Amino acid sequence: MEENWVSGSFPVEENWVSGSFIRFFPFPDGSGRKLGVRFFPFPMAVEENWVSGSFPFPMAVEENWVSGSFHTVAIQTGADPSKASIKFYWGEADDGTPAAFVPDRNDERHWFGNGVRVGNRLLLFLNRVRNSDGGLGFESAGWTAWMVDNPDSEPSAWQMRELKTPENSLGVLVGFAAVLQLGGHVYAFGSEDPVKSHPIYAARWTAEQVVSGRLLAPEWWAGHRLGWVADASRAPRWPLFENGQSELSIHWEQATQRFLGVNTQGFGAADVVIRAAPALTGPWSAPRMLYRPTEYYRPNAMIYAAKAHQQLAGGDLLLTYASNSFRFSEMISDHSIYFPRFVRLMRCP
Repeated sequence: MEENWVSGSFPVEENWVSGSFIRFFPFPDGSGRKLGVRFFPFPMAVEENWVSGSFPFPMAVEENWVSGSFHTVAIQTGADPSKASIKFYWGEADDGTPAAFVPDRNDERHWFGNGVRVGNRLLLFLNRVRNSDGGLGFESAGWTAWMVDNPDSEPSAWQMRELKTPENSLGVLVGFAAVLQLGGHVYAFGSEDPVKSHPIYAARWTAEQVVSGRLLAPEWWAGHRLGWVADASRAPRWPLFENGQSELSIHWEQATQRFLGVNTQGFGAADVVIRAAPALTGPWSAPRMLYRPTEYYRPNAMIYAAKAHQQLAGGDLLLTYASNSFRFSEMISDHSIYFPRFVRLMRCP
């Protein structure tokens, strides 16, 4: 499996400028359009403490935060990223200035995780983030979810509502790692925050619960002896596997009849790894190295958020990952650093 892939990176349309995107959702109208969500759309130049330029709007740097829109939504037309076009959308504050697509709440910012299209609804999972004095300057305050009632409309016309979500004592960022619809259920995966080994847990709802926005009573995977248990159960939750990441992908591969998981391994200079399982709940194989990014050898490198994208074309399987720098000044001054990277995988004969 893992050793039977060959890989190579390739350029994409130049409007993919800085940041990391999360997932693509195909539209059902046959147009080839994909919905993508992404973080931190920095434009082109730094002028007097302002990040300014033509794409897509100016933003200020204040106390290690970038004020303005922390994330945008994009519509990509075309399945091959090397040939596709893309259009971005963002929110607007009361005074008319650009703002996050999903509005901030008090001292919390909402970062896109993953999502799933179920029928005529689009469910988006987000991480609630606030400033902190340590680490990378932010910490998670939990998770939330938003429903888009008319996802086939232009994002600027979306009708969105925040859903009620349950608390969990483990601190799992539900749906931030990956989301998958399989049969009559929607599965949301998340890592236990801030446990460094990133154990990956799974919650699920019926498709009917998701369409109606009823997320307060998920089931949790509790291991092969107990199976799926109710949210109210006192049974301990059981991770699908250890050594995941806060962002990854899980998908079913028809060619090998197995589930594949893709994520980065390591903190800073990281490799992209892959693992497999005959069933969603395992047993999962140990991760194996799949691709070493060229940025691995760069000083102060930060490589993260690797994912596979079945919805994209241009290879047997396309991967993406994000690159950044631990030095904020480098990230601002060198526009080649903070940029989404695409990798084409071809299956060996």
